[in-house]
Amino acid sequence: ASLRKNKQKGILDTYGPSSVEEQEYYAFTNTVCPQANKKIHITVKNYSTYPNLRAYVKELVRYGENTLRELRGYKGRLRGVTIDEETAKRIKNFLKKEYGQQATQANGSSKESNVIIDPEKVKILRKDSDDTSEALKPKETLIPENKELYTDIQGVTAIYTTISPKARSLLDRLNKSTWECSAAQEDEPLIMEINRLAERYLGRALLVVEGSKIIAEDDYQDELEYIYQNQPATSSEEGGSKLFDSSELTSEIKEFVDALLPTQQKALYVLMTNENPQSDLETIAEEAHTMPQLLLDDINALAIQLMGNIIVDAVDQKPQILDEYIDLLKQSVV
Repeated sequence: ASLRKNKQKGILDTYGPSSVEEQEYYAFTNTVCPQANKKIHITVKNYSTYPNLRAYVKELVRYGENTLRELRGYKGRLRGVTIDEETAKRIKNFLKKEYGQQATQANGSSKESNVIIDPEKVKILRKDSDDTSEALKPKETLIPENKELYTDIQGVTAIYTTISPKARSLLDRLNKSTWECSAAQEDEPLIMEINRLAERYLGRALLVVEGSKIIAEDDYQDELEYIYQNQPATSSEEGGSKLFDSSELTSEIKEFVDALLPTQQKALYVLMTNENPQSDLETIAEEAHTMPQLLLDDINALAIQLMGNIIVDAVDQKPQILDEYIDLLKQSVV
């Protein structure tokens, strides 16, 4: 409503992509009709992968979470939230109306109610609970004992083990300075690399930049502390591995290839050098704690961000690199 009032445009028109993309598909595959297996051309706008729209929606959600934390009395706030004052006011008023009164009533009723506790029943229930927990506890587990403090340990561990050594060195700096350090110009691609994985595994950024400082989100600092106290095994593969000769690439594709994570470079390499890449893609995806389709989606999302177009056609059963890029990439294979 505030966007339409100020800019006479809605969210999609303001933050969505301005250009459309033409795609072609086979219509009515595996059917018996006159139009079966004929190609159709459609124009689409990639709203779901457009960075500006995703960033705006993410800020709305993050601001809403901070407001709910304030209403419910929880400590800690998400850092680096940027949103205009009018939209912030509307979100806060709505959440206060919907949830503020419930929180007040819940606090009031809890103060007035008198609870009578039977100590004997408490002992029985506690014993039953302990016996059940012991029976269900696995013999070996990597999850820390006080797991209520580490709700995102698996996601943060996946990020730590997947990122390149250079990106991991940035986390090392943050660890040595209590998760806040000075930002340098060369840190920007490393932050992007870490946050791309964080968007997949955590649903939001792991690192934020405030002024000249890089800060790890408060919500994940406990998980990062645990990881550094219990170092997991990491890939020895260097970022920017020598699978491609960058000197053979145009500046646009070179920027794209250099920005790929090591596992994404391996996937791209397999698509060019293997006639039947599915098995190798599954192995690479398993190493990256993801699925082959999600791995290719992440590659395409980065390609759209840097080149304005996807690079892998993953619609068919056998994914393949688009014709306009395949020759140049093959020339650069080491």
